[in-house]
Amino acid sequence: MKFRKHTSAGLLAFLSLVKFGSCTGFQDAFHDASGVAFRSNALIYLSGACGSKVTARAIDLNGDGIADGIDLNGDGIAEVRYILIIEGQLVGLDSNGDGQSDYYMNVGLNDVLKIYMQASGGQEVLLTTDAAGQVNGFDITGDCVANNTIIADIRADTTLPTSSADSPGGAFNGSQTVTLTCSDNVVCNGIAYTIDGSDPSFSGNGNVIVGVSGSIIISEAVTLRWLARDANGNLEASIQSRSFDILGVNVALTPTFSPVLGYYNTPQNIALSSATPGATICYTTSATTPSCTSAGSCAFGATYSAAISVTTAAIIQAIACKAGLSDSPSVSSAYAIDATPPGNAISFAATPGPTQVSLSWANPSDTDLQGIKLVRKTGSYPASHTDGTVVSTALVTSFVDTGLTNGTQYYYTAFAFDAASNFAAGVQVTATPN
Repeated sequence: MKFRKHTSAGLLAFLSLVKFGSCTGFQDAFHDASGVAFRSNALIYLSGACGSKVTARAIDLNGDGIADGIDLNGDGIAEVRYILIIEGQLVGLDSNGDGQSDYYMNVGLNDVLKIYMQASGGQEVLLTTDAAGQVNGFDITGDCVANNTIIADIRADTTLPTSSADSPGGAFNGSQTVTLTCSDNVVCNGIAYTIDGSDPSFSGNGNVIVGVSGSIIISEAVTLRWLARDANGNLEASIQSRSFDILGVNVALTPTFSPVLGYYNTPQNIALSSATPGATICYTTSATTPSCTSAGSCAFGATYSAAISVTTAAIIQAIACKAGLSDSPSVSSAYAIDATPPGNAISFAATPGPTQVSLSWANPSDTDLQGIKLVRKTGSYPASHTDGTVVSTALVTSFVDTGLTNGTQYYYTAFAFDAASNFAAGVQVTATPN
């Protein structure tokens, strides 16, 4: 299997470095063994506001032995990325994650490195710190106050990043280039990914795309799994994945199903398709395997011509056929239609406290129960699971709703729901924090 390790677009702008000798300000932070890149984990001393000095560390994000940015607060995560090097003079710094140099760091000074507004030097930029000594921004006017508070914004960020892929996965005749992209309300740090089906991590398992996005070449059957991280270390809520099957140029492409397999609370019409022009799709709904003739027609199973209606439950198995091509792999997709909601939560109770309400209940006995959706309102009870503020959807038996206003009466409805998104009628309680 072949794939391409991502290289940040900004890092492609690297120019060659010269050796700087024994400069104590960065302890050779900008050299590796070859003398042409950054050495990871080296200490860097930077100019701080009001004559102070800030100690930072060069961080290697993707494990290639070359530092990709600077950790300013000692958490092991680079808040600021390196973008480009101008031979023996400056390093471009990206502080907001847009892939562009916002400031430039002089790499040719002893003891303390300096940051400037322009690649040519000029206005010096100083790092500001808070009362605890942590870096919180950049002072560009020399008044010891942060004009750019991006580092404080990064440290205060509790919003989880999200990510996307520009391919839905599936079967293809040739290699695919897949671009993964991270989105965050402040700054993305990178995307960890694997192509062997294992869970990606930023601590050694898999590869890491540095920054907002990067591309991977898929040339054989793999499961691509990935997870985004922002500059404050917040991880994406769950690992994302896509499956790819590279069949070769003389193979019909595997059928796809729409909608995808799963539980539904209304009857579904399942559409089948193959990306191979002129292919015939053969299918069964009887747990048997369809097959093709050498002429590209159906030897066993029905010929697909219109969406397949599923009103209770079905396992649809399909294969794509075309004369002159090898048959696609046979694939299946299972559907279950469930229109029956679960029972209500039992013994729903509320206990008020200072700026909070403690809620408790017992779960119904439905085997397909997925969770209890707690919805809150003021003025009246939530009439449906979309009427009000959702405070929890977990499969638990208690929840503490915090951050409330003392003296305000809050109304809660608990809606049990199942795998098919059927919701119970709901049970209600009210409480006033005190």
